[in-house]
Amino acid sequence: MSLIESLEKLVDTHENRGVAMRQHIRPGLSRAEVQTALSALGLTPPEELYQLYEWHDGIDTLNAPKKLFMQHQFVPLNEAIQWYKDLLEYYDDGTDTIELRQCFPFAFFEGDYCTIYCDAALIEGLQYPIINIYAGIGVIYENIDLMAQTVTEWLVSGIFDSVTPVDADLLYAVRKRLNPGVQYGGTSL
Repeated sequence: MSLIESLEKLVDTHENRGVAMRQHIRPGLSRAEVQTALSALGLTPPEELYQLYEWHDGIDTLNAPKKLFMQHQFVPLNEAIQWYKDLLEYYDDGTDTIELRQCFPFAFFEGDYCTIYCDAALIEGLQYPIINIYAGIGVIYENIDLMAQTVTEWLVSGIFDSVTPVDADLLYAVRKRLNPGVQYGGTSL
């Protein structure tokens, strides 16, 4: 499945579950717009990041009824750039293996960043993984495509249907099965 197919399936799954997501998705950007914005930050975006923002420029974050990626909202590029600057200013990674300057946040929720690594260097054996930055820093998905597929399966399996508690064992089992290259060492999402 391609990234765009996975994202469309994710939106369709939200819609089929009664969440009017599609009307809150912003029109996509051109490759040149994405490249100009990110090269000004010194980043060389991976193909998936281009595809994501060419598909759509985030979600109307003020009016969308739910978050596209369940815990994280897909943010417009201009907001993501501001989150990137804030991340660099306020967050000390304390690691040698993950360079925060290469972590671009495309999804966000209350101080919890989902970032894509914008350097071809392997992180935990993965190229361009999705790195979560919140209480710690760690790889949580192999890529954006598998992130979208994981969230779709969470929706289909009803993991988030009950308000509390979320079945954490099932949540982690789905994520681990769809992202076998990720080395899970803790309990962070």
